[in-house]
Amino acid sequence: MKALKILLGVIIALVVVAVILSFIGPKSYDISRSVEINAPKAIVWEHVGSLEAMDTWSPWNAYDTTMTKSFEGNKGEVGSITKWSSTNENVGEGSQEIIAVADGRIDTKLRFVKPFESESDAYVVVEETEGGSKVTWGFKGENGFISRIFMVFMDMDAAIGPDFEKGLAMLKANCEEAAANAKPTYDIQEIEYAGKIFIGKKDTVKFADMAQFFGTNFGAISTSLGQSNREMSGAPSGIYYMWDEPNMQTFMAAAIPVAEDKELEGFEKINVAPSKALHIAYYGPYEGSAEAHYAMDAYMKEKGLELNELVIEEYVTDPGTEPDSSKWLTNIYYLIK
Repeated sequence: MKALKILLGVIIALVVVAVILSFIGPKSYDISRSVEINAPKAIVWEHVGSLEAMDTWSPWNAYDTTMTKSFEGNKGEVGSITKWSSTNENVGEGSQEIIAVADGRIDTKLRFVKPFESESDAYVVVEETEGGSKVTWGFKGENGFISRIFMVFMDMDAAIGPDFEKGLAMLKANCEEAAANAKPTYDIQEIEYAGKIFIGKKDTVKFADMAQFFGTNFGAISTSLGQSNREMSGAPSGIYYMWDEPNMQTFMAAAIPVAEDKELEGFEKINVAPSKALHIAYYGPYEGSAEAHYAMDAYMKEKGLELNELVIEEYVTDPGTEPDSSKWLTNIYYLIK
């Protein structure tokens, strides 16, 4: 009887301690980590906007490379779900389901079956910054009676935080590599080219000699216009009639637009008629404009458009007054049928 009383007293004491600890323990948790990434928001979103994408930088993959894993539903959409099972206690068994997707934010429901049952709300938020993007990854939830007791003795932030940091470090590396290898995108506009009158010099020019050809003729045309009291009506331009890559040459004109429809001794008057056209505003050094032309070619093939003889590059920015080549504006026009 005495032993029973002692046992009962111990049980009551343990219950009292448990109740006290449950009051002391935190009732909820919200653990997160953030990282700054030198990549645009669009590229970062490609790496966080679906469960499949998030799996590529999951820090828990390293704990068990043989875990079983499955993905169900439409990629990146609400209702898609991934399930996993592992004998490693750091991974366990559970599922993650997308419950909401908004601009720059994805919310998921995280459900663990092993090593113990629990449910949390996880989230990834991508914000645009001046130098790239900021990503915040976290999860939150409510602690039940038993969990509050354990949380008195366990620092969940210290336990989970390092894994979040490892995952975000992998995400940062993946995104910055993708940004470094990404081809620029261009806003291609279908416009009505108004037509212009140019004074220029035509010739077949080797690619390697184009800079010299421009420099010599732009200077000569500008001088002759000044001596004739005629003014430029726009930026110096390159007019391309033929582009011969096998022989590394082009038939082209170095030309300056003018308002008056009359000849200039020593040069050719070039009338470019109004036409439908495609336009790209390209910013960057002249030697980097090839990607813009590739984008224009791809757009024309996609839309089934045909070139109407001419390609015009309008060199808006004077390199002599703007040393930063990333700010040089070249208007690229493809005249189309």
